[in-house]
Amino acid sequence: MLAPWLTPHMTVGQLTFAVTTMVYALIATRFEESDLIEELGDRYLEYRKQVPTFIPGLATRKARRYKGRTSPTR
Repeated sequence: MLAPWLTPHMTVGQLTFAVTTMVYALIATRFEESDLIEELGDRYLEYRKQVPTFIPGLATRKARRYKGRTSPTR
Protein backbone atom coordinates (compact mmCIF):
# COMPACT_ATOMS: atom_id res chain seq x y z
CA MET A 1 0.00 0.00 0.00
CA LEU A 2 2.95 2.30 0.48
CA ALA A 3 4.72 1.69 -2.86
CA PRO A 4 2.44 3.86 -5.07
CA TRP A 5 3.11 6.85 -2.82
CA LEU A 6 6.91 6.57 -2.99
CA THR A 7 7.69 8.72 -6.00
CA PRO A 8 9.68 11.95 -6.12
CA HIS A 9 7.31 13.60 -8.64
CA MET A 10 3.66 12.59 -8.45
CA THR A 11 1.78 12.87 -11.74
CA VAL A 12 -2.01 12.95 -11.99
CA GLY A 13 -1.98 9.38 -13.31
CA GLN A 14 0.18 8.16 -10.41
CA LEU A 15 -2.01 9.97 -7.90
CA THR A 16 -5.13 8.41 -9.39
CA PHE A 17 -3.53 4.96 -9.24
CA ALA A 18 -2.34 5.44 -5.65
CA VAL A 19 -5.73 6.65 -4.40
CA THR A 20 -7.65 3.96 -6.30
CA THR A 21 -5.35 1.21 -5.01
CA MET A 22 -5.66 2.44 -1.43
CA VAL A 23 -9.47 2.69 -1.57
CA TYR A 24 -9.72 -0.76 -3.15
CA ALA A 25 -7.51 -2.30 -0.45
CA LEU A 26 -9.55 -0.71 2.35
CA ILE A 27 -12.86 -1.89 0.88
CA ALA A 28 -11.60 -5.37 -0.02
CA THR A 29 -10.25 -5.83 3.51
CA ARG A 30 -13.74 -5.38 4.96
CA PHE A 31 -15.18 -8.04 2.66
CA GLU A 32 -12.34 -10.47 3.32
CA GLU A 33 -12.57 -10.01 7.09
CA SER A 34 -16.30 -10.73 7.07
CA ASP A 35 -15.61 -13.91 5.06
CA LEU A 36 -12.92 -14.93 7.57
CA ILE A 37 -15.24 -14.29 10.51
CA GLU A 38 -17.92 -16.41 8.85
CA GLU A 39 -15.48 -19.24 8.12
CA LEU A 40 -13.28 -19.22 11.25
CA GLY A 41 -15.52 -17.56 13.83
CA ASP A 42 -14.07 -16.87 17.27
CA ARG A 43 -10.58 -18.02 16.28
CA TYR A 44 -10.31 -15.19 13.75
CA LEU A 45 -11.88 -12.63 16.10
CA GLU A 46 -9.25 -13.47 18.73
CA TYR A 47 -6.49 -13.20 16.13
CA ARG A 48 -7.87 -9.85 14.95
CA LYS A 49 -7.71 -8.50 18.51
CA GLN A 50 -4.01 -9.32 18.69
CA VAL A 51 -2.76 -8.38 15.21
CA PRO A 52 -3.15 -5.00 13.49
CA THR A 53 -4.87 -5.04 10.10
CA PHE A 54 -2.23 -3.73 7.72
CA ILE A 55 1.09 -4.04 9.54
CA PRO A 56 1.13 -7.37 11.43
CA GLY A 57 4.60 -6.79 12.91
CA LEU A 58 3.38 -3.90 15.05
CA ALA A 59 1.82 -5.13 18.26
CA THR A 60 -1.10 -3.19 19.65
CA ARG A 61 -1.32 -2.27 23.31
CA LYS A 62 -4.11 -4.77 23.77
CA ALA A 63 -2.02 -7.55 22.21
CA ARG A 64 0.94 -6.73 24.45
CA ARG A 65 -1.34 -7.00 27.49
CA TYR A 66 -2.48 -10.48 26.42
CA LYS A 67 1.03 -11.68 25.59
CA GLY A 68 2.03 -14.50 27.83
CA ARG A 69 -1.49 -15.50 28.73
CA THR A 70 -2.49 -18.96 27.73
CA SER A 71 -5.68 -19.57 25.83
CA PRO A 72 -7.53 -22.82 25.35
CA THR A 73 -6.57 -24.64 22.16
CA ARG A 74 -9.23 -25.68 19.72
